[in-house]
Amino acid sequence: MDELLLREKLAKEAETPEAREFYLRSLIDDMALQLFTSAEEAQLERDIYDGFATNTLKSAADLSKVTMRVLSRYEQRTQLHPELANTWATKRLFYQDPMYLTNYLYAGLVAVKLFELSQLNDPTFQVRYRSLEEQGFGQDPLASLEATLGGKISWRRLVDEDVAFFDAQVTHLTRLR
Repeated sequence: MDELLLREKLAKEAETPEAREFYLRSLIDDMALQLFTSAEEAQLERDIYDGFATNTLKSAADLSKVTMRVLSRYEQRTQLHPELANTWATKRLFYQDPMYLTNYLYAGLVAVKLFELSQLNDPTFQVRYRSLEEQGFGQDPLASLEATLGGKISWRRLVDEDVAFFDAQVTHLTRLR
């Protein structure tokens, strides 16, 4: 959430409309990374792990096929860029730090939601967030998040809410033009 807050602060303090737009665009780009790029990478990671577990991935060509199948769900016109099939080879976290990208997706969903809640100027959220930061790693993570977010976490609902917030931010930037 801190990097989102930083971009927002830079946009608010920008001295020119061009600088403000630059920082707002950067904020939206970061949210897009948290929500969409992370989903793509987590899906690719999962499909590769599943392919190895079921012994259906036996070659680089198999990895490339899985990669193109996943990317086609998230990217437009992947067929025009066959070099994207080798994307799997650039994802060293798959073997250096298994499940990192999947965990990053969940962290990104939470970060965008926390950022949204920070925009509401609700003093109870500020208290809950400060409590989350102060307790460190000694508490149950899910219970801590639920207390901070104000209720039981539904990941599907969180995705929907984050995407709606993202869309509102894009609309806001568009209106500034």
